[in-house]
Amino acid sequence: MQECLIFDMCKISILVPVYGVEDYIERCSRSLFEQTYLDMEFVFVDDFTPDKSLDILKYVMKDYPEREHCVKIISHDRNKGLAAARNTCLDNASGEFVCFVDSDDWLEKDAIQTLVKKQVETKADLVFGSRCEHRSDGVVEIRYPNVEKSQRVALNLDGDYMPLTGAIIRLSLFEEHAIRCIEGFNMAEDVRLICLLSYFADIMLSCDNLTYHYDKNNPNSVMHEAQDKNKVLKNTYKNLQNKLSILDFFSDKEKQFYEKAVEMTVRQLKIVLKQALKRRNKQTFYDIVSIIDAHPDIVEAIQWKRSGLNGFWCRNFALSEIVFQVNRIIKIKK
Repeated sequence: MQECLIFDMCKISILVPVYGVEDYIERCSRSLFEQTYLDMEFVFVDDFTPDKSLDILKYVMKDYPEREHCVKIISHDRNKGLAAARNTCLDNASGEFVCFVDSDDWLEKDAIQTLVKKQVETKADLVFGSRCEHRSDGVVEIRYPNVEKSQRVALNLDGDYMPLTGAIIRLSLFEEHAIRCIEGFNMAEDVRLICLLSYFADIMLSCDNLTYHYDKNNPNSVMHEAQDKNKVLKNTYKNLQNKLSILDFFSDKEKQFYEKAVEMTVRQLKIVLKQALKRRNKQTFYDIVSIIDAHPDIVEAIQWKRSGLNGFWCRNFALSEIVFQVNRIIKIKK
């Protein structure tokens, strides 16, 4: 292990949900235990994984005896999902900063040292580096711009999400503002967190150094599950519920952010309606009608008016596609 640079240090908690990653956990855990930064703890949450992921993790730990005393392994008594696993990670973190790492991804060996150095220099609440996305068609490096606070909040709400995984984040942001994932909503749970964190963080910075490797090829990942044709309607609907929680959060915040949150919600409404139409799922449509009725702020913002069960009238041209789909869905026979 390389010698750590000498500067004022803070304790970092590395947070790793574990489920179905026996082909990846060794690569991930070795990249964590071999970090050049020293003042760290590692919180692994076993979300009732059905494979040998935990056995492999414990085997790897034996190669790093200097790290073993810094490792916590917490096991769920049943599979609760990624959102719950992230919450358990946070509940068991004791560092001043936390860093989420997905167990099929990995870090550059100097990743944490690089991010902490940037944090110490700038006193930032959240720091992230660039990342490589490992895709089936090749590797792409992604860098993120440094922008002022209002712009970064708007970018996240517009869908240009800054990364949750691989960033070091001040733990007090989660604690002081009661920020947690909504358990059971495992689609876009990271989007909700980064939107809220970007709102509360005073200083949020990126650096050009490559720190994180994101593997998009794991067939068991939540992102691949989201594309499962048998689950896509259910998953897009859960994604909508997460977006609604973001909308609720911004409903009493600055107008420009609230309007962006409405646009985000409408985009997801369109996706769900398309899937409902494709599968001729009338119940999902009526569920969405109930959601809209429970959120008069959406109705007001997008200028929808109820017109019985024969559809909606809308003055917003951008929503004409939804109106068209709604009218078709209503005509689907039970």
